Amino acid sequence: MHNGTVNEAVILAAGEGSRMNAGGTCEHKALRRLLGIPLIERGILALREAGIERFVVILGHAAAAVRDRLGDGSRLGVEIVCVECRDWVKGNGASLYAAREALLQDRFLVAMADHWYEPGIPRRMIEAAAGDQANLLVTDSRVDAVFDADDATRVRVDASGTVRAVGKGLDEFNAVDCGLFVFSREVFGTLQGCFAAGDFSVTGAANRLSRRGQLASVDAGGLMWEDVDTEEAIRAARRKLVGSLPGRDDGPVARLINRRLSVPLSLAAVRLGATPNSVSAIGFGTAVLAGVAFALGHPLAGGVASQVASIVDGSDGEVARARFQASAWGGLLDSIL
Repeated sequence: MHNGTVNEAVILAAGEGSRMNAGGTCEHKALRRLLGIPLIERGILALREAGIERFVVILGHAAAAVRDRLGDGSRLGVEIVCVECRDWVKGNGASLYAAREALLQDRFLVAMADHWYEPGIPRRMIEAAAGDQANLLVTDSRVDAVFDADDATRVRVDASGTVRAVGKGLDEFNAVDCGLFVFSREVFGTLQGCFAAGDFSVTGAANRLSRRGQLASVDAGGLMWEDVDTEEAIRAARRKLVGSLPGRDDGPVARLINRRLSVPLSLAAVRLGATPNSVSAIGFGTAVLAGVAFALGHPLAGGVASQVASIVDGSDGEVARARFQASAWGGLLDSIL
């Protein structure tokens, strides 16, 4: 039985991203930005929110650029150790194998640097990791949830939640692989067996574990994610990220009216570098103006200002989610204002 909190992760960031570079950019795809934040940093920050404190980042292609961007992780509030994999061109399984000596824990999370996902997905994974399954894979039963469904890694999950097969060529499948795993150190022995057979992929190791009944599924639960392999996919990821910013408990007025205006306002605030607290303060100031207008006998102006204040009040949370700047203090300030 494997209990205990998983607080260490491996980020696989060695790949060349040839499909992305075919679009004319030579930038490492993990450094491409979504709402101002590089893709790899969005992944690290989402995992940080789920409780991951230490990251082993595996580098290969454009290693210096990624290392220079991440540093030691202190800027992101985590510890980052970069490991360069000489054999990265063989496949991402070789990259994962390169992490074995840098890891401190028996169990660890594995994420792809070129995936975007809502922070709720790694939280679901970490919660599931406290159970008795050593190896886990996040899957999505919405098999067309990813932009390029034809390129997605297919997964067959049985009624008990055990993964029975993993691979791009599966004819019978009921889920797709979201690129987020929890493994024990035993996976390195499984990888050695894959290497001996000429398979240097993480998928190959996952499939071997599934054939032994040693890999369990954690469903994405309707949350959004994207495998960013192409220019079209990064645009799809941006649309999904923007769509994830509003709160999920909105009433009909907020959903049908306020959010249609607050989301563009939030995107403008993100581009301008505004903080959630500054947006809250603007909303508070607008509400004060509404009160003054009502007091002075100008109900129309007061009503308009009140509606604007309501819209801005929703924007601060969206900015916080977009920039990973949510805080207890910010929540308190929002409730007061």
